[in-house]
Amino acid sequence: MTVFGYMRVSTTRQAEEGLSIEVQQQQIEAYATINNLTVNVWLRELGVSGSVELSERSEGARLLLEAKAGNVVICSKLDRMFRSASNALNVLAWMSLKREVFHCILSILVAVFQTVLVSLFLRFYRR
Repeated sequence: MTVFGYMRVSTTRQAEEGLSIEVQQQQIEAYATINNLTVNVWLRELGVSGSVELSERSEGARLLLEAKAGNVVICSKLDRMFRSASNALNVLAWMSLKREVFHCILSILVAVFQTVLVSLFLRFYRR
């Protein structure tokens, strides 16, 4: 099984000066460790806008070409891979047909999930 770690920054300035790529890599590594996975292939898009479809990016095209059934793709946030909902749906549907597993660490979803859990707990606790 191959585990892909996909990272992207929009500008070359972010790639040269920012911590974004390093932070994304740390998040992916942490997620992989928690799930007993080891990232075998790192894909870094430096200075590539999210509006460019995944298949039109050099590393995105490589990912789509090399990924096989049973592989895992991890990214730190969904917007690192997709900016367009239609592109996301098309690629994720294609990945599911190939039986790939797609993991995306979505900190915002975790925060929303935690908020929902707390509100549900409080609702039932008050009764």
